[in-house]
Amino acid sequence: MLGSMLFAASALAVETVRINPAINPPAGTTIHGSAELEVSGTSVVRGVDGKELSTKRISQMDREEYVDTTISRDAVTTKSKRIYGRVLHGDETGSEFTPMNGRTLNFVIKGKSIEVTSGDGKPLLEDERVGLTELVQRSLRVEANNLCIASFPLAVGASWNIPAAQLADCYDSLGHAVKTIPGRATLRALEPRNGHRVAVIEVSFVRSVDRIGALVFDVPADAAVTSTIEVTVDIPARWSRVTTTTLSGVTHPKGPDAPSLTTALRATETLTSAP
Repeated sequence: MLGSMLFAASALAVETVRINPAINPPAGTTIHGSAELEVSGTSVVRGVDGKELSTKRISQMDREEYVDTTISRDAVTTKSKRIYGRVLHGDETGSEFTPMNGRTLNFVIKGKSIEVTSGDGKPLLEDERVGLTELVQRSLRVEANNLCIASFPLAVGASWNIPAAQLADCYDSLGHAVKTIPGRATLRALEPRNGHRVAVIEVSFVRSVDRIGALVFDVPADAAVTSTIEVTVDIPARWSRVTTTTLSGVTHPKGPDAPSLTTALRATETLTSAP
């Protein structure tokens, strides 16, 4: 009997937490954010006999730093401002600043209406406006599905499934995805750091990609995705995510009887958010 009581008491003592990262934080909050994508790999040409003819290394980098301020937010309208710092694109030949480098933008969200305007006197091009509008729309969807983190109380070791539709919002695809297998996530740890608890979450799933840019694979390539999310439990606006995608696909750019091209890629995306 005593053993049963001790077991019951132990079970009740299991700690659970709700993890709700702030994607679009409350009014008056300023967020320092960054995003970085590094792609590396090889491109190998083989003759019809399978003999390797040439190999080329692939390297690409995109980085951006920004400060987001939520000016006001209520049940109907949200007003915010983004100031970009360095925004860079690079490849094997070098790196350069992109048009968003140093820009200031104003956003007004009212229901499904999203207004994006320049805050620095430099006009926005229409394709820039469309891209930024899509960025905001996606951030709202990511917020709605809680960055693909289960919204119910979680104990260390708890796992949950992530529907393919949510993964499409939470994670960019390396190439054009034709199928996504529902993902699996697990709360691996609650770690004390500088007086705060940090939740460490691991996510994994697989996508089938039929093309990357002009490269159309003979058969869709399986892209394996693994992601580690860290969220400071009592400071929802402080979180980070590191995602790695690997894939390898074969193409025949000049026809099935011509040499093949095998492209193997590894992409690592790092996102950070800190008040």
